[in-house]
Amino acid sequence: EEIDTNNIIFRYTRTVSVGSSGTETAEGSATSDTENCTGFPLDTLGDSFAGSGLWMDEAQVINFGDHTDFSFTDGAGNDKPFSVVLWTDLNSVSRTQTLFQKWTGGFEYQCSLDPENKIYWHISDPAFANRFYVASAASVLDGNLHCLVCTYDGNEAKEGAFLYLDTVDISDARNSVGTYVGMTNGAAILEIQSFSGAHVYNAQLYNRELSASEIKALYDQGAYV
Repeated sequence: EEIDTNNIIFRYTRTVSVGSSGTETAEGSATSDTENCTGFPLDTLGDSFAGSGLWMDEAQVINFGDHTDFSFTDGAGNDKPFSVVLWTDLNSVSRTQTLFQKWTGGFEYQCSLDPENKIYWHISDPAFANRFYVASAASVLDGNLHCLVCTYDGNEAKEGAFLYLDTVDISDARNSVGTYVGMTNGAAILEIQSFSGAHVYNAQLYNRELSASEIKALYDQGAYV
């Protein structure tokens, strides 16, 4: 199945070596463990983010800033569906660690690991007081390259959040905290984070809930599109 690229809000695929040495890149200079990049929808980026993948040679953060298209709400308290896709070859790290998020500076959504190396997919209000999540049953990261997909149907309930690894639904525990009433288009920045010696490839953000057949098509395309 062919994926409709008009539904991709964000995609980051450039090969970048970001380290404490301050490696220069097309998106800026990594003078510390954070590289700041302009964050805009795919159609405004053109070919500037074309490439084979993102390599992080230490514990790194790639910051793409804020954009209204990175928030999935109609502004009247009603969420919209969306999906996050990324390829990673992370190993177990036995600590809390973010993979992909719009979280810093105002909570919206986050894909992360807990200290038991379970994957969590959080949807939150701005104060973090009201949120829900779905988690995988066990550690699923083994150093091999895997396709991780997080989806949300926009119905503002934990039952609408799913996790997939290599097309398999790994959603297990679901929980709610407080009373979630909708996402806010806040000032949180979009970030990719990684660990020492790990890769993140072909991170994507879609403005719809990807279907099982679309997830399989992305998996079949591979990490190096």
